[in-house]
Amino acid sequence: TGLTPWLAWVRGQAPPRRDFNPCGAYRFVRHPVYLSFMGLVWFTPTMTLDQAVLTGVWTVYLFVGSWLKDRRLEHFIGEPYREYERRVPGYPLMLVGPLATKRT
Repeated sequence: TGLTPWLAWVRGQAPPRRDFNPCGAYRFVRHPVYLSFMGLVWFTPTMTLDQAVLTGVWTVYLFVGSWLKDRRLEHFIGEPYREYERRVPGYPLMLVGPLATKRT
């Protein structure tokens, strides 16, 4: 991320590969940033009908985005990310579906 890929491109080099080593909240859930945003939209003191509709739309958007992000990271990182998916759920308490802990 940042300038490193651009500098490699300017120099005509392949971008450097880093080891995949999840830390912090990523040890417990694959999408902690999306989860925190979902908390912001769901845990509002009062919710009007338009807020409820928008909250539903945002929730679907975040789940689809999470699934797409998992596919993209599987492509770029490969087997280490697949192993991570087998150990860590996309969201807490997700027991089934594409964002649950992967089964072999």
